[in-house]
Amino acid sequence: MLTFVMATENEGPDLDLTLGALVQAKGPEDALLVFHAGDDRTLARLQTFAAGHSAQIIRTDSPVGTRGDLLRLALEMAETDYTMVLAPRDRLQPEAFRALRRTLQQETPDLCLIHSAWWLADADHPLPRSDSALLEALPQWPSVSDCASLLPDPRRLIFRTADWLARLATWPPSADDRAFYECALTQSTKLMAAPAPVLLHLYAPTNPAPALLSFTEDLAARPKSERAACLAEWVPLLDEQLTLCPPCRDIPRP
Repeated sequence: MLTFVMATENEGPDLDLTLGALVQAKGPEDALLVFHAGDDRTLARLQTFAAGHSAQIIRTDSPVGTRGDLLRLALEMAETDYTMVLAPRDRLQPEAFRALRRTLQQETPDLCLIHSAWWLADADHPLPRSDSALLEALPQWPSVSDCASLLPDPRRLIFRTADWLARLATWPPSADDRAFYECALTQSTKLMAAPAPVLLHLYAPTNPAPALLSFTEDLAARPKSERAACLAEWVPLLDEQLTLCPPCRDIPRP
């Protein structure tokens, strides 16, 4: 039914939490596909998982490049209806994900936009993201414009395998997360939204500099008449990036 795809390197104990949550959430027809470019200890944990579950581990000489590269490889190899990329520290919410799988089987969207939240100490008390209320208010079949105020996060997307390999071939090879997300929503022909939080990302400090740089470049490239709209488009991402910004401990003295 669904292939979960992951790229691993030198992972810590959080990988065990991810795999444990996956065991509880996956169905009998689901599979795990891992591209591993890290240490032997991480490989051993993955092999232990594969000994009891449907999984394929491919060892690579170097890490897979962009998110688009990882998805392209997965779509070429997946033998299931849907494909979903997971990070080594992501945690699925088992009950919510089982309900989502039933909905995917009934409705067969070509793209599913899922609700995600943060986990900090455990998965029992997820922390909402900055656009949680907006995502929960989406209709089941939203338009692209309905999603304009949401975080442009490709980690929230589940792809119908048969539909997307040819589409991805036309995308820019170095598309960043924002461009990746926008391309997917724009090219979707049957977009479905799932309002229940089914995926938790590790809440961790993030350097906002890359997002701020991309924003300033986009703003500078727009004519003055479009700059207010540009700012509105970037607000959800900038809001989250600044929320995750680590505290500055070395403030220069005047």
